[in-house]
Formats: sequence, C-alpha cells, structure tokens
Amino acid sequence: MALKLKTAPTLTPVTLAEAKAHCRIDDSDNDGMLEAFIDAATSYLDGYTGILGRCLIEQTWELYYDTFPCGDLRIPLGNLISVTSVEYVDPTTLLYVTWDAANYETDTYSLDGWVIPVDAWPTPAETSNAVRVTFKAGYGDAADDVPAAIRQAMLMLIGHWQENRENVVIDQTAIKLPMAADALLAPFRRTSI
Repeated sequence: MALKLKTAPTLTPVTLAEAKAHCRIDDSDNDGMLEAFIDAATSYLDGYTGILGRCLIEQTWELYYDTFPCGDLRIPLGNLISVTSVEYVDPTTLLYVTWDAANYETDTYSLDGWVIPVDAWPTPAETSNAVRVTFKAGYGDAADDVPAAIRQAMLMLIGHWQENRENVVIDQTAIKLPMAADALLAPFRRTSI
C-alpha cells in the first residue's frame, strides 16, 4: 500500500490573524515566523504522516495497492469525503482503466472510509501498484470546518513555539498543563493507519 498526496489544501486550519491574536502580537515583524509555525503545526497533525492520521482541510489523495483485497477496500486516511475513481491496470493493455462507479459503493460514515464492491473486484495485471483509488478527505474546504478543539490545540502549539524558540529551556522549571494540546487532540487521534 502507498499513499500519494495529489492536491494539497490551499489554506490552513488556523490563519495568521488568529495566531497573532492568540500570541498577543500586534506588529508584523514576526509574521514570517508565525506562518512557519502554522505550517509546522499543520504538518504535525495533518495527513498520512500527521499524528492524527486524518485530513483536516479537504485534499485529494491517491491510494495504491498491488491487487484488490479479498473483501472491502479500506481507505486508511480519516474523514473520507468521496471516492473520485477506482482504477486498475488492465492485464491485456497494461494501462490503467477506470472501474465504473456503479460497480462499488462508498462508505463515508465510518471512521475508516470503505470502498465496497457490488459483486466482485476486477482482476488487475500482476504488477506493483496495479490498483489506484483517488479520493478526497478532510473535514471540509474551510478552516471553520475543522473542529474547534483541533484548531485550539494548533494555537497552543504555535504559542508554545513562539515563546520557546529553542529545543531546550535553560534555568526554568517547565510544567506541562494537564488539559493542554494533547488533551484537546486525544479524541481525534486514529489508533491505527
């Protein structure tokens, strides 16, 4: 199995104005750094490599398998919006062909998205990445579609990075707050991908 980001989101779950307000910054001297922190917080949480194991803002991915599964096909990235296409390498032409959407159903309600064949999967060529599923995932196409707890956790991370710009804090006692970002993110973490 392999996942490839095809179309990234055009915006982040938290805006620069929100980050500045959270960090109590009025000037624009640190805008570049705050934008870098927003991008870092987004990368930390979002997508296949993010700790949440789900997409935040709508994005398009390609999922590759060497063959179809014995049963239903699991989409291993949370918040499935839709399946755009299911393709497989034709054994005769060795080219990708699109499998008609009438041949499968899509489950977007379960925690894991699923593609369910109506009858049986077609037989692809015996080659690597012979099956390609293109899908959209995320909470929606606007920052406000992302749950408030995730957005607040991002602001907390950004605020922490703004105040502590080095890897280690010297001569200070650090105390982790029990209801901080980890607690806000816990309900949204996927335990397996």
